[in-house]
Amino acid sequence: MKNYFLFAIVVCSMLGNATYAQDLSGISKVKQLLLNGENEKAITLINNLLNEDSTNFDLLYNLGLAHQKLFQYNKAKDALYKAYEQKKFDVPLLLTLGRNYKYMGASNYATMFFEQALDVDTSNTGIKLELANAYMENDDFVKAEKLFNELFQKDSTNSYVCKQLAYCNFKLDNDEESIKLYTLAQELNDYDATIPIQLGNLLVRKEEYEKAFAVVKRGLNENGSNQHLNRLAAEILFKLKRYYAAQFQYESLISNGDVSAVHYQRLGFCYYISASELEQPSDSLRVDKITKAAVAFANAVKLDESDALSWMYCGLSYKALDSLETSNRLLHLAIEKMIPDFIDDAYAHLGNNYELLGDYKDAIHSYRKASEYNPNNINITFQLAAIYDKYYADKKIPLQYYQRFVNEYEGEDEALVDYANTRIEALKEYLHFRM
Repeated sequence: MKNYFLFAIVVCSMLGNATYAQDLSGISKVKQLLLNGENEKAITLINNLLNEDSTNFDLLYNLGLAHQKLFQYNKAKDALYKAYEQKKFDVPLLLTLGRNYKYMGASNYATMFFEQALDVDTSNTGIKLELANAYMENDDFVKAEKLFNELFQKDSTNSYVCKQLAYCNFKLDNDEESIKLYTLAQELNDYDATIPIQLGNLLVRKEEYEKAFAVVKRGLNENGSNQHLNRLAAEILFKLKRYYAAQFQYESLISNGDVSAVHYQRLGFCYYISASELEQPSDSLRVDKITKAAVAFANAVKLDESDALSWMYCGLSYKALDSLETSNRLLHLAIEKMIPDFIDDAYAHLGNNYELLGDYKDAIHSYRKASEYNPNNINITFQLAAIYDKYYADKKIPLQYYQRFVNEYEGEDEALVDYANTRIEALKEYLHFRM
């Protein structure tokens, strides 16, 4: 009997070891599939294994990883949460959950899990990096700056940390410190195009264009095809009035598909201004540049019809080409675009304010400006008739305005027309007896 029990124990032990070995073998296969990038096969295998052990932490964690690698973030979240129910203080799991929420755009949840991970492992640099970036996503630049500064003090040769710390200082209005850190970051890493873009823009904002161009030029050495850097280089060259160099930059941007009204306008200015700066211009070279300027300005207004400056310089380009009628048409269009549609209303309200203040001279001036900008606003004609009628001795002027109002008014306010007709008769009678 004793031997029987001993045999049963041995068998059970062997079966347990076999099950354990099978589980271990299953996890190993899963990890190998994930390592090979065969994520869909890994998911199929894990789901089969979970049918036998639905709460297995390793299986749930790796299922989350597999879904995450396939950008299936909702499915990843579900699997990782089930793993979280098994182990709430597992740092790799907390990091993976935080990253998953980051990928989903839920930075608040990402921050929460990264903070939990840091509570478990307070010295982990990777966790601090993730958490600092999560704070930045939440626009909490005070906390982000504190963490990045701690990491920077530990390793001042890390260009990424240096760049992120620079951005935090920029957002906290510490421009000088930001410039210093961005400069160091570029010294540490010439391959990151975002560094010269951010530093260059910061220097442009401070109108330090020469320094900005030096930064961008260095950035282009390793990132020559980066459109953002090339766009910034064009802008800086334009601000430095190096129109010939800026011309080539804008031509390159446009040929690469970076098309905008601003780019065409700037290109037009480069042609137009450089044509006038030619020391001994031949007629053909000058005409070529001015013609290209006209085309560039025309392209600008095709993309933005409200661009009054491009309309005007397109007109001036045609004037330089002796096409005066076309120039006049374009200059008229430029003037129309310069004047807002509501300017007559603004002057009308200004006139009414002056009238209420008893300043009739300025009231009349404002009403007349309103009428100049919109001659079709017949209500302004009535306002002018009424104010001249009340406060000016020369009654011929209000008579003319009342008559114009009656002749052109197409509204439905019969009382207003009746009043105007009454005043016309009265003014005619007054003027008759004054002769």
